[in-house]
Amino acid sequence: MESSHRRRRTAMLGEMVFVLTAIILLKEWVFPWLIWQWFPIGDDAARMLEWMVMMVAVVTCYAYAGFGSISAHVYGQSTSNSMVMWGLLHLPVLVSLTPLNVPLLNEVTHTWYGLIGDGLRLFIPKLPPESGIIPLIALLFFWAGRAIKVSEGNVEKQQQRQGRAAS
Repeated sequence: MESSHRRRRTAMLGEMVFVLTAIILLKEWVFPWLIWQWFPIGDDAARMLEWMVMMVAVVTCYAYAGFGSISAHVYGQSTSNSMVMWGLLHLPVLVSLTPLNVPLLNEVTHTWYGLIGDGLRLFIPKLPPESGIIPLIALLFFWAGRAIKVSEGNVEKQQQRQGRAAS
């Protein structure tokens, strides 16, 4: 039984790491390169980068709500267990809050803060780069996502109707 729980926790963490890594790669490399290619005029490129930063912040918030939802409804994690999983995923961020100075962790933390923080700083310019509000926002979206359950009830009903009609 413990092995099953461990596999579910590992799968959940793997999904979360994959999604956040994909968002980071898109934000830091793919989208800026595409904007550089498609918008040679500086003002247009700057405007598109601002839009990209806002969209990444919104998508990241949706991703955290999705993480909360899958933790509750797909992996069956309790609230306390889900919060522990959230803490494990954000261990580099939590370690960076200590006096330790680990350059790689600092870079990971700065990049993670930018997912939501860069979008917020467009509206709140005085917000510090590593503000404590960013992890709180991520945690709140994660926690709120636990109440969201996505179901395919309409699809299942349509399939049942089609099955009855074919018989």
